[in-house]
Amino acid sequence: ITPSGHHFQVSELYQTGLTVTDMILAARQKKQIYGIQTFYADPSSPGHIEEFNRNGLSCVAANNDIRRGIDIHYDLIRSGRFKIFKGSSPHSLDEYSTYHYPEPEEIDPNKDSKEQTPVGQDDHAMDSTRYLTIMTSRSHDKLTPKHPEPIRTIVKWIMRCALSIFRRNETSQEARSGSV
Repeated sequence: ITPSGHHFQVSELYQTGLTVTDMILAARQKKQIYGIQTFYADPSSPGHIEEFNRNGLSCVAANNDIRRGIDIHYDLIRSGRFKIFKGSSPHSLDEYSTYHYPEPEEIDPNKDSKEQTPVGQDDHAMDSTRYLTIMTSRSHDKLTPKHPEPIRTIVKWIMRCALSIFRRNETSQEARSGSV
């Protein structure tokens, strides 16, 4: 994250079955390489947060306000202030293309549309991106939606952008390897 508010995703750690000790070792490496000062963790894992802190890694529970996090992240993408380094985050790009809200027929008619959240499937990379986005948004940034588009439109736009980036990366890799 730059002083001007640009966010650059340069790496990801995406692996199932990691113990908290494995995560701490990986976090130490990322801290050394990228100079990370604070780690933001899923607030539903207070034991992990405590272990990180016991091991000398500053870690806090992230704000888990899904709508606010999506709104802030959407604004970063739309304004060109969020970039993913090529080849650095394949799982994040995959999740951008599948992150979605329930279809209209799957929505509980008794539930307020403002309470809708994305389908909670294969979304760990999106959660971590949202945690970082919401926790590092500058206090003078507006924290209310800046765009009147309904949330479904926002998510579809994010998915199209991610798919476009993914396709460009594939085309670029094919050109370098000489395949067609």
